[in-house]
Amino acid sequence: MTEPSMSGPESRSPFAEHALNGRAESLRSLAQDQVPLLGGLAVQGQAGVWYAEPNVGKTLAAIKLMIDDVNSKVLNGDDCFYIAADDGATGALSKLELLEAVGVNVLVPGFGGFNVTDFPKLVGESILTGTAKRRFLIVDTLKKFTNLMDKADSSRFASQVRQFTLHGGSLLGLAHTNKRADQDGNPIFAGTTDIRDDFDYVFTLKRIPHLEPGRQFVQADAIKQRGCTIQQAILSYSDVPRRKYSELVGTLTIHTDEELAALRRQIDLSNDAEVIQAVARLIDAGGKGKMSMAKEVARDLGVSRNAVDRLIDKYTGNDPNKHFWAFDVQHRGLRIYRLLDPRQALTIAQPEMVF
Repeated sequence: MTEPSMSGPESRSPFAEHALNGRAESLRSLAQDQVPLLGGLAVQGQAGVWYAEPNVGKTLAAIKLMIDDVNSKVLNGDDCFYIAADDGATGALSKLELLEAVGVNVLVPGFGGFNVTDFPKLVGESILTGTAKRRFLIVDTLKKFTNLMDKADSSRFASQVRQFTLHGGSLLGLAHTNKRADQDGNPIFAGTTDIRDDFDYVFTLKRIPHLEPGRQFVQADAIKQRGCTIQQAILSYSDVPRRKYSELVGTLTIHTDEELAALRRQIDLSNDAEVIQAVARLIDAGGKGKMSMAKEVARDLGVSRNAVDRLIDKYTGNDPNKHFWAFDVQHRGLRIYRLLDPRQALTIAQPEMVF
């Protein structure tokens, strides 16, 4: 190894020729304003991913919210590209007919000379031609474009997407979660962490059962944010069978903050119903303290003991509009719980809507 020279004037660093100092305008011309898209579940100029189980409604929501943005002039339909890589001919046709009507471009592998293997080349060409800016891509689903279980392949794909967003493009990928949730009932995304780590925003979508007959409610939670995405959204759509996909899309709505305030109690009860009933049954049987109840419910339901502890505390109190049980302090400080209204606590699985 050659010893570096310590004498004479300092040489120019080899990194210096790549520095953007004095060339800020070239980057400024590509930078996008932080404009919320899709009801705040996406951001212009960023890359994001929505994770959900199959048939939760992530594609339905992405298409409906994109159409809403086109109709309200937030997006230009000609700048939007929906890549339907997870559909048969019938499904792809229904989405084409719906999106074509508002000017959104639809790509389907095997048609029009397009294949998923062309994606890196098309991204590269859009960068070289300066056409990446303002473009919004929805990739449905990510597993068709990269092996989400392979760190090297996922990282390579994320790097390609990052170059696209650095040149002004926007991308939303749709992906699946595992069939089983974690011990607290939250979705677990499938694959390595590379997409989550390298993308700008990440949402998980999960069903909220039993809120209203004839409608399916979905809760979207941000597990990663950069910029102006919202922290949480509640969407709903009709779960009555319909002949046309366009009819189903037309039923989807994203609920306002005012509606969310009314929904919050019902959502909590729906999410917590199984644990509430299990705890209520133990209290009804008599003689149980908090520690023993939490241990038994956690074991029987396969949830974390800490989660059960939190829910016992959450619903402890003397207000029957908020609580299900209270406790009396016995010998040596032991808390013995009693139900405020046994019928209500034991039949909480299907709470009624209040609006």
